[in-house]
Amino acid sequence: MTLDAGDILDDLFHGCALDAFLEQAAGEQGWPDVEATRRRAYQIYEECLAVKNGETAGSRNHHQSLATENQPGRPQGRPQPERTLTMIYHVHIYREMRLKFDGIEARTPEAAAEIARDMPTDQADEIDDCDGVTLTALVDEAGDDEYERSVTVEFEYERERKASAEMLIALRAFIEADQMAEECGEWKWENLHHAFALARTAIANAGEQVANSPRRAS
Repeated sequence: MTLDAGDILDDLFHGCALDAFLEQAAGEQGWPDVEATRRRAYQIYEECLAVKNGETAGSRNHHQSLATENQPGRPQGRPQPERTLTMIYHVHIYREMRLKFDGIEARTPEAAAEIARDMPTDQADEIDDCDGVTLTALVDEAGDDEYERSVTVEFEYERERKASAEMLIALRAFIEADQMAEECGEWKWENLHHAFALARTAIANAGEQVANSPRRAS
């Protein structure tokens, strides 16, 4: 089974392995030792699991204690938290869907796909949401007619999709550094620095969830 970039980024161990690779490379000022990287990857993985399991258990105990405290007739040992003021929002969801266009004449399947890609949605013969992946949401605050406080929320799949393209650029930079090493006959840290910087940026961007995106009034 072949993993795509989204599968790799979504997997906890692969993420830990990449962190270990970058950490060892920075420490060794070059291509990292395989065995040391493997040991470090498992160490980071175990630490992440411990944190994850600890948070889960702590959250469960917290909810159980709240449920016990709020039982009818039970003395309340602490003041109840104030209600948080909520806002009204208009949310636009951008989600994958399946559009079927009948009767397209073309020389090849690829040419037919290109033609259908540029056709308007309302000309489709069938429209089906097909349980498509939700990519992003555009959230407008009610009453904000100038869209000054509108926010774009990128969900996990969209963040990983963007990170995949950035990781591809980083991998190409590593390949270029490898080619330079073959030509020079040695590894030089300055040749790898750019590639590592690109990889770290891609990982950091994959963790960003919200980006301000003011909209123009239509």
